[in-house]
Parts: sequence; C-alpha cells; structure tokens
Amino acid sequence: MEKSYFNSSTMYDTERLTLYEVSQRIQDTIYDRFAESIWVIAEIGEMKEHRTGHCYMELVEKDESKDLPKAKARATIWGSTYRVLKPFFEMATGRKLGAGIKVLVLCEIQYHPVYGLSLNIRDIDPSYTIGDIEKRKQETIQRLMDEGIFDMNKQIPMPMLPKRIAVISSRNAAGFEDFANQLDSNSSGYSIQYHLFETDMQGEKAENTIIDALDSIYRQSASWDIVAIIRGGGSQSDLACFDGYMLASHIAQFPLPIITGIGHEKDTTVADLVANTRLKTPTAAAEFIIGTFFNAEGLLKDIVDEFISATSGLFNESKHTLIKIQNKFTPLVLRKANSINHDIHHRIYSLNEATDRLLLRSNNNLHHKMEFVKTKYNLIQNDSLKHLKTYSTRIEQYTKGLHKAKSDELISLEKMVNALNPKNVLKRGFSITLMNGKVISGITQVQKGDIISSKLTDGEITSRVEDANFTRIMTAN
Repeated sequence: MEKSYFNSSTMYDTERLTLYEVSQRIQDTIYDRFAESIWVIAEIGEMKEHRTGHCYMELVEKDESKDLPKAKARATIWGSTYRVLKPFFEMATGRKLGAGIKVLVLCEIQYHPVYGLSLNIRDIDPSYTIGDIEKRKQETIQRLMDEGIFDMNKQIPMPMLPKRIAVISSRNAAGFEDFANQLDSNSSGYSIQYHLFETDMQGEKAENTIIDALDSIYRQSASWDIVAIIRGGGSQSDLACFDGYMLASHIAQFPLPIITGIGHEKDTTVADLVANTRLKTPTAAAEFIIGTFFNAEGLLKDIVDEFISATSGLFNESKHTLIKIQNKFTPLVLRKANSINHDIHHRIYSLNEATDRLLLRSNNNLHHKMEFVKTKYNLIQNDSLKHLKTYSTRIEQYTKGLHKAKSDELISLEKMVNALNPKNVLKRGFSITLMNGKVISGITQVQKGDIISSKLTDGEITSRVEDANFTRIMTAN
C-alpha cells in the first residue's frame, strides 16, 4: 500500500483565500505598517520622464562586494511634484537627476493588487547626494593614491616648447573656439600646431569617448608634445564625467603631460588633480602654452646677452694680449726677416749662375743629337722608299689575278641561280604544293578532306585530298 504524503484530515483545515484576498491583506498590512511617509536611501537604477510630466524610476540597492542589486522597487514622482523637485535637486547638487545617483527620498509606500508594490516620492534631500558624490570623489582619489599613480603625470617634465598639441574637446564647444583663437592669433606670432580629437564632453558617453581619444593619441604619441583637455562653460552637473576613476586613471598614467582647462574656477575635478597642469579655462590653457614660448624666448635672449657679454670681454682681453705680444716680437721679426731676405738674394744669384752653365751644356748636347737624328732619318727614308716600290708592284699583280678569279666565280654563280629560280623550275613541269599558305614536302602532312593549292608557271590549282595514300587531284576549281 502506497504511503500518502498528504494528510487528508488536515489538508482542508487551513484557511483558503483568493489571490485578491491575499493582495488586500498585504495592502492592509502595508498601510498599517507604513501609514506615514518614510525616508528611503537608494540608487536610481533607471529613470524615464513621461510626456505628461510624470517621472518613473527604478530604485535599487546594491551589494557593494558583488556590485549586484539586492533590492529593487518601482517609484513615481507625479508631475506637479517633479516640476519642483528636479530643479531644486539639480541647483543644490550641481548634478542632473538621473541614473547612477544615490538619493535620500521621502516616500509613501503603496501596494496595488494589480500593479504591486511602488513608492510615491514626495521629497528629496540633496545634501545626502552631495555627501555621496563627495564621498565617491574622495574614494576615487584615495584609490589612485593607494595604487601609486596619483602623481605620475605631474612628474613628467613639461616640454620647453610644446609646439604639437593634441586637443580633446567638442568641436562645437565655445571653449575650443576660444582656445584655438588664442593660439592662432597670439601677438608674438609663435607657430603652434594643434589637432582636435573630438569627443563628448558631458553626459553618459563623455568618460568613455575621452578615454578613446586618449588611446588614439597614445598610439601616435611620438607626434605630440602635450595633451590639452578643454571644454569651458556649462553647469556643475556637466563635470560628473571628470570625477570617474577610469578617466582619472588614464590621465594619471598617460606618458605625455596633460593640461586641463575645463572652465570652472571654483570646482576642481579628479581629472584636474591628476593632470600635469590644471588651468581654470580653455583661454587660460592657451595662454599657458603661449607663456612657455614667451619664457623660452626670454631665456634664449638672456643666454644670447650673456654670450655676447662673455665674448666681448674675452675679445677685449685677447686684443690686449695680442698687442703686448706684437710689441714684444715685432723687432725680432723684422731682424729675422732682413736676415732671411739677404740669404734669399744670395741664393738667387748663385742659382742664376748655375742655370746659365747648365743651359749652355744642354744646348751643345742637343745640337749634336739633332745632327745624328737627321742623318739616321735620311738613311731610313731611302731604304723605306725602295721597299715600298717593290711591295706596290707585287700588290698590283696580285689584285689583277684576284679580280679575274672572282669575276669567273660570279658568272658561274649567276648561271646556277638562274637554273634554280622557282619560275624556271616551274617552266620545266614542276609545281609547288601549299596548304594554309605553307609548303607541303611530304604526303604525311595532309589528310583526307584537306584543301591544298598547287602553284604552276601560269597559275594556281586548288584541290581537295580524297586519298592520302598517294597523290591524286580529284577536283579542280
């Protein structure tokens, strides 16, 4: 007998309720337990503004160790309340009300049998969010310090002349236009090159697009001297992307000096803190760059002035020394020059006498040699004329014999060529057989059905091969 896992005597003794009845009891319990509004701490996971003016949210609480939600709830801010709370919160915190922000909100806890649990937000405390934003900012700074990278970019020396600047900004930003105009129209006429790496400078995509721009610059880092991150203007809420850990980490570890001109004098972002140099505005960033050229020019002028001064002093000192040496050695030089001049005149006189004697001997020897050469030349000339006459007679006789022999040979060749002339051969009854314009010399070169032509002395015959075993003309056209 099978054992039953259900006790029929107690199975129907418990209270049975419909789903709606259960929902009503939950609703009553929540109403009794949360009759008054309560303050709730949560993070905005999602947020949508409806065209009617209402705001719908999903509030979450995350497990910090796993970064996973451990509680979620729907929340609503009705239009009349949202129109007041939103500007109040954003003005107080300097941040836009949106996803990713921790908030402290005053809620009515509501439960509906169909729509379930929801929170009706009546108020919001911006001081809590300000504290949380500052807390996250300080945590980011501390993390960078713990990792030993907070001051890395500051330790990179700024080039004396940063002529090639990679600019990270939005093309439409007024700050970029101010920056570019300041560099292009600098009163000293310095030539400064810059290139825009266009990014979003506010909003959810800003941090990632700025990091992408830094990666692009890194891949061609040899082409740039410094990096300038500029934006200018905007509300405090637009600065949120510059407090993110990932962007700050990239700036801190970047191999080129980075200057920032974000455009907020009273607010300092984490990006400003880790950058090599922080300027208040894009215009101030441009003036800083121009200032490095001005400083370098001043330094160069100082070096030139010092060089001229040192050279002038050295020149004067050397001049006095040379005058002293001149006064001391001039008499000695004159005496030595007179002695050398006397010795030269004596040597010239001796050289002239020796030259005259040598020329006289050379002329006598040359005369004797010329007479000998003249006599020898006459003897050789007479002997050569006799030989030339003999050779001339022999050549004349040989040429006549050779001419006759070659003439006879040409006559024989002419007779042979005439005998072998194709026209003369054809006159003797022979023919030339062609196929496709080529001469046929054997029966193996044709097959049955081939068209061949035979050239005779007075015309040409076209034929078709009917039998390749022997030659026979079957058809003539």
